[in-house]
Amino acid sequence: MNLHLIIRVLFALSLGLFAGWFSKQWQVGFVFFISSLVVLLLLNKSGRYVKNTKEGTLNLDERGAFIKYHAISFSFVSLVFSLAGINLYYGFMQQETIPRTILDAVLFFAVAVYFISDMIMRKRV
Repeated sequence: MNLHLIIRVLFALSLGLFAGWFSKQWQVGFVFFISSLVVLLLLNKSGRYVKNTKEGTLNLDERGAFIKYHAISFSFVSLVFSLAGINLYYGFMQQETIPRTILDAVLFFAVAVYFISDMIMRKRV
């Protein structure tokens, strides 16, 4: 068994323990452990990383780094414009506070933009 697989299993286990400890339910920790383990073990097959045969590590190739950079840029621009729009809207309405659910939705939107743009750019050849 390779060292990077052992490290991934230990990392998934620590994430599961962390989630179970904070939620105070072992079921949540177990589900978090299994889901993070599946995601971490499928990274080899995702096409995002190239395996370095000398060291046994996973590295981004040039295309992957290019796609990651552009996906982060799209996400950041969408976050900035969304926050600016919300600020203008609440400024015109003369309200002093912005509800937290709106800010959470904007953050979720920015993360979704990152993953969707990443997937779309990886599908292109």
